[in-house]
Amino acid sequence: MSVVRVNQIQDTSTNVAANISGGVVTFTNPPAFASGADPFNSVIETFYYGSGDHVEANNADLDQGWTSRTTDNTAYKNGGMTQSSGIWTFPSTGIWNVTLSFAFYDNQASNSSGVLLLHSSDSGSNFVAVHGGYQNTRAANAHANMVLTYTFNIANTSTQRILFRITSGGNLNVRGGSSWTATKAQFIKLCPSV
Repeated sequence: MSVVRVNQIQDTSTNVAANISGGVVTFTNPPAFASGADPFNSVIETFYYGSGDHVEANNADLDQGWTSRTTDNTAYKNGGMTQSSGIWTFPSTGIWNVTLSFAFYDNQASNSSGVLLLHSSDSGSNFVAVHGGYQNTRAANAHANMVLTYTFNIANTSTQRILFRITSGGNLNVRGGSSWTATKAQFIKLCPSV
């Protein structure tokens, strides 16, 4: 078995030099991206819903206010997501991963309680469900949690929007506030649009 040691890698096209020592690569001149900013995971932001539990009716949008979370070692980078009346706007184009951790309970036994993730490509005039989930609580005041995750190609920030909407047979109590048991939404920009 032969071992080849590389002491230095030089890429003249990007003027990047790297030293390899003990399996660790150290860049002496990191590459500069054309835009001047790292395009990968350039936004990471988490929001919690409301200031406490909210009773929401069937087909109600989650519009009781969202607060950006930067405590408890929450990953936060750049930010920029905005929402108005439950409708979310993206700060830049790109491939975005959206995750909703939806916590709720029902005052009565229900066969189907849940949430939908909807997308609009016409500035919020019309929304279409792209993902959703249901829980069968079966008992009054039984708590439930579901996680929805979806990846969007946001190619136009002026026309593309999303929102979260209740879907149930009646009213739901949505867990709000900043505790670990509350409803949260996370947005991560993965890379440029495709």
